[in-house]
Amino acid sequence: AEPARAYLEARGACVRTGRPARISAGDGGFTVRAGDERWRVPAVIAAVPWHQLAAVFEDAVPPALASIAANAARMTPVPIVTVNLWYDRPVLDTAFAGLIGRTAQWVFDRRAIAGGASTHVSVITSAAAGLSERTDAAIIEIIAADLRETLPLAREALVTRATVIREKQATFSVRPGSPERPEARTPLRGFFLAGDWLRTGLPGTIEGAVRSGNRAAYEILCDPSSFITTR
Repeated sequence: AEPARAYLEARGACVRTGRPARISAGDGGFTVRAGDERWRVPAVIAAVPWHQLAAVFEDAVPPALASIAANAARMTPVPIVTVNLWYDRPVLDTAFAGLIGRTAQWVFDRRAIAGGASTHVSVITSAAAGLSERTDAAIIEIIAADLRETLPLAREALVTRATVIREKQATFSVRPGSPERPEARTPLRGFFLAGDWLRTGLPGTIEGAVRSGNRAAYEILCDPSSFITTR
């Protein structure tokens, strides 16, 4: 996050963290409040998850966004479970590996990306509704067993520490009949959205989030006259 912050501030951006932002719409623009600070702006990009869209407004959701907010409220959350395992020796000889037909889907060794050996791996399981309801101990055993059975270096390795992270609303279901996903430009003049839950042509992924952010920026930069009134 810090490189992104440095990039933005070097180009005149004002970055505020550690405080919730709230938006009020009216008089042809928006008031954004974060803590004791307020800004009056002609346009806003709300890069929030679908389940926080309504909460970002100071008051009620503006009528122009009612249908988008209603569809967002109907989206079905899908959990992701991350298990961090520390071993007594390295168990992965590559930066990451995908496991087929296992509860453990992706195994990442962050230090290996930089060329070093690590005894710490992160294991990701998406669409983990059933798994997320298990106890930590049960989840750790399931994932550790998957690694023992698929990674040769893990067969004799001992787990020395483990943690489980459950993200209950990590992503969303895209099954048939799911609510319509919105575009970056909304019916509310000057209000734009960004996030992996938009209509990006991709499921809920970081690539989709990046694509949506690019689209929101494009909409603002290429057509500012659509929301800025010249007096």
